[in-house]
Amino acid sequence: KIVPVLLNLRAGAHRKPKTEFIPDAIAGRLTEVALDYVQNRSAGILSALQASTGAADERVAAGKAKRVVSDARAAATRASGYKCSFDLTKEASRLRIACYIIIDMFSGIRDSEMMSLAENCIAPGKSRDGSTDILWLHGTIYKTGLRPKRWLVPPVIGEAVNVLTRLTASLRGKLRQEEAEIEARIGLSIANERALLVKRLNTVRQHKDKLFLAGGPKINNKGIAVLSGLAMAQYLKRFCADFGILDEDGQPY
Repeated sequence: KIVPVLLNLRAGAHRKPKTEFIPDAIAGRLTEVALDYVQNRSAGILSALQASTGAADERVAAGKAKRVVSDARAAATRASGYKCSFDLTKEASRLRIACYIIIDMFSGIRDSEMMSLAENCIAPGKSRDGSTDILWLHGTIYKTGLRPKRWLVPPVIGEAVNVLTRLTASLRGKLRQEEAEIEARIGLSIANERALLVKRLNTVRQHKDKLFLAGGPKINNKGIAVLSGLAMAQYLKRFCADFGILDEDGQPY
């Protein structure tokens, strides 16, 4: 339930919400934890991810065995202050959800609009009288027809978008590499394989610039893609459980 509820936390909304608001105490705690991740913990997490990925990439480029690559990644992760690669991956997942919460809490955009956000979606601007610097968040609106949309947002959303852009940069890089590989294979493929390749290529092209990415063979057996609403709800539920953000029944909100 947390996804539709979050989407109604929109300051100054002019329409009556269709679901109940999050209780103040829960909304406050969600925001507190998410802000801590975006503003305080993100630098360490991103640095550790860069070190871990860099160590692994060096071994891959040198033609080392998978075990050597894995050991190098684990050593770099420990040197960054994490017990193991799993702990770092878990923190990275929490950071992504924290970015989601901050963008949602301070903009009120819908889940589908959130998933439309892509690289360079934040643009600076000026107020009508030119006296004040402002920020625009650019995305796509779907409910009343597919079209571009921009929202006036506070600076904290710029912070969250910047963190999220860095966090998922490697996934976008992999999607672009996959796009080139599929394009090279399609011409040599037979009918059944070609249909699958074309389907995947369309997905890759639609998602290669997006910010809310996850996936890979070990996660969804479909490769890297934009998170679904169901997956986001599961991550949000886990985030609440991890930080003891509970409903009246004592269960994770």
